[in-house]
Amino acid sequence: MRAIVKIWPVLASIPTICIIIVGCATELTPMEVQAMQSREYEDDLVTVFNSVVTVFQDLGYSITAADRVTGFIAADGRSDSVVGSTIFGADVVATNAPTDATAFVESIGEITRVRISFAFKENSEYATTYPDGILDPQFYQDVFERVEQEIFVRS
Repeated sequence: MRAIVKIWPVLASIPTICIIIVGCATELTPMEVQAMQSREYEDDLVTVFNSVVTVFQDLGYSITAADRVTGFIAADGRSDSVVGSTIFGADVVATNAPTDATAFVESIGEITRVRISFAFKENSEYATTYPDGILDPQFYQDVFERVEQEIFVRS
């Protein structure tokens, strides 16, 4: 009985240690990424679409494609010190790195839904690849705050 009493504090701490280790090493699930990159608005599609285009331009991106019918917006630009990915718990920060931005704007009933994503771009001799999406929640929060301000100005 005495041996169990001495081992109990060690055994009791194992779940805590596992949670800490797993918490540091977890990646975002696809649903978490979608939630971070999406917002819904009670404004019409044209207002929201135009607001997203304006925000991309305000962030220094050049619009390469924009189609209100499909709701698709694509833009090229450079990041401004954003967290790109996490390696062994350390954030990898890129400053002035080439990035692509895309948005999909759709009307669902009386709601307009927007999903925006940013990805680092690597140009090779043969093609452009997208090794890392930008997965910094604060970055997306800042972008959507700008979109909301632009919608407010247009309303």
